[in-house]
Amino acid sequence: LSENFKGRVFEYLVQRKNKVLVWESKLISATKFFLNKGKEFLKKKKQKIVLLLKERLFIEKAEVKNTSQKLKQSISMFFVKEKNKQEQIANQIKLLDPGNVLKRGFSILFLNGKLVGKNNVPKEQDELKAETADFIIVSKVKTTKRKENE
Repeated sequence: LSENFKGRVFEYLVQRKNKVLVWESKLISATKFFLNKGKEFLKKKKQKIVLLLKERLFIEKAEVKNTSQKLKQSISMFFVKEKNKQEQIANQIKLLDPGNVLKRGFSILFLNGKLVGKNNVPKEQDELKAETADFIIVSKVKTTKRKENE
């Protein structure tokens, strides 16, 4: 092979090598560029996600606080209602207390130490004791009649 041919082949290979090096440099530069763009993109996405999470957390905290306040109010109302129920029951118990019934003008009637009723019916000349709020009244039976069922 001639020196001229060898020289041209060598020159062609050097040119090709230089073109490959240029393309390699461009490819490395483009890769770095896209990697930086990707990093920036991911950084922005991360910031956006963090911001959205903070907003969501703020909203959730507000909802928890609101629910907590409603729950406190409901519990408070429950106890107020229960207290009112207990007071009503206590008043009913007071009204039904035998001492209070007697104070309202009623009396309890006894025959031989037992309450007068179906199983303890007074007869003529039996001695009855009527207990009121302030007195014990002793009396004798004149007559006894059964009530008619209505």
